[in-house]
Amino acid sequence: MYTVIVADDEEEIRRGIVWKVKWEEIGFQVVGEAENGIEALELVEKLEPDLLLTDIRMPFLSGIELARQVREVRPTVQIAFLSGFDEFSYAQQAIQYNIVSYMLKPISSGELEKELWKIKGMIDSKFEEFSSKSLVQERMGKSEFMLTFAGRIGGAG
Repeated sequence: MYTVIVADDEEEIRRGIVWKVKWEEIGFQVVGEAENGIEALELVEKLEPDLLLTDIRMPFLSGIELARQVREVRPTVQIAFLSGFDEFSYAQQAIQYNIVSYMLKPISSGELEKELWKIKGMIDSKFEEFSSKSLVQERMGKSEFMLTFAGRIGGAG
């Protein structure tokens, strides 16, 4: 089960996202909610979620600035934007922070769930890639050790 923090300054929208989406069916668990960017950053630092679902325009710290700071403190957190602003400049800024999704509001819970399934697939792939690389490195480490060990035994004789 992947963990999620939902950040949106509009309480009605934030609560709707938290309560109407079938998070557990998709494989997510909401572990925190924030009503501004500073709260969201504090929660990300404290709870280390797998996904941050955030509005792009919030008080104190915009979604773009939040993404920049999250990348510095928790680079593995996946970030998805929700935005009521259909402006290309926001999408461009989002791209530079390796955002997994950019969704426009208003969005139905069904549309959001479809996008969350895609995001879950991306996170699954990253975990599989990381796991297989770790396994290869572990095996290579053992092989190198055995070769070094064998060389010392062979050279000692």
